[in-house]
Amino acid sequence: MHRSISEALLVYSCLPQLQPKLNALYTGPDSLFSKMMVCANCTQIATEPRDCPGCHKIICDNCVTTDKSRVCGNCSTPFGEATLHPVVKEISNRATFRCIFDCGESALKYSEILSHITESCPKRTMQCPNHCEVMPFSADELDAHLSRCPLETVTCTVCQERRMPRKDMQRHIENDCPKGHQECKRCHGIYQATKDHDCISQLYKLIMETRDMGN
Repeated sequence: MHRSISEALLVYSCLPQLQPKLNALYTGPDSLFSKMMVCANCTQIATEPRDCPGCHKIICDNCVTTDKSRVCGNCSTPFGEATLHPVVKEISNRATFRCIFDCGESALKYSEILSHITESCPKRTMQCPNHCEVMPFSADELDAHLSRCPLETVTCTVCQERRMPRKDMQRHIENDCPKGHQECKRCHGIYQATKDHDCISQLYKLIMETRDMGN
């Protein structure tokens, strides 16, 4: 699976909190999992396991990507591509985990757990996609946040044409919106669309203005 640079950074930022807990998150079904899937370099449960071409110990993709020595911690063989032993591959394929964020998922496949906690878990921590200044929140709060985010792009509630960040709506209606000032069909008074209109107050104002003009 190919990831963008930002996606890769997000995945690897999750590894320090995920890897030490993989053994505890394991939900089955093989009792040898905790022994067979230990990385020869970092000695933690391997994420995206690879096979050392020298000693055939497991090495996690994170070590292959970040370890500056570029060699197996068990036999000092340089990292390379090697096919996982059929037994190890079967254990890897059968392994299931519960979500680290306790979202309710308890049968995540080995190949799914990283993408789940970085892309689809409703309890994963995320930042506003509009990059506003709000503190990070859980993914299941995204819709509620976007409904009030000042940087979310919205359509003018008056003219239903212009789109702009929510924070600019008031200024647009008062200064630029072609329907920012409207005529009341009852009293024919002109009022700003952003303000409440009271016909009685408007009529009283017109009466007073007319009286003052007569004087």
